[in-house]
Amino acid sequence: MVGAGIDPAPGSPGDLLVLATDGLHVPVSAADLAELLTEGPSDPQELADQLLDLASAAGGEDDVAVALARV
Repeated sequence: MVGAGIDPAPGSPGDLLVLATDGLHVPVSAADLAELLTEGPSDPQELADQLLDLASAAGGEDDVAVALARV
């Protein structure tokens, strides 16, 4: 089953929108994600690559998809 939802959240210019499958957020802790998102590279491609590497290093066995966008 596929689900979708809309979560209206306030955003500010420069905020980073992260869309990811459970292949990222299941094996990786929220604390580790927050650390990489706040202290990682500013280049979206480099950050996406590091997020994928983080999921793999955490033992993730599911496929991972990540999309990043600056608001």
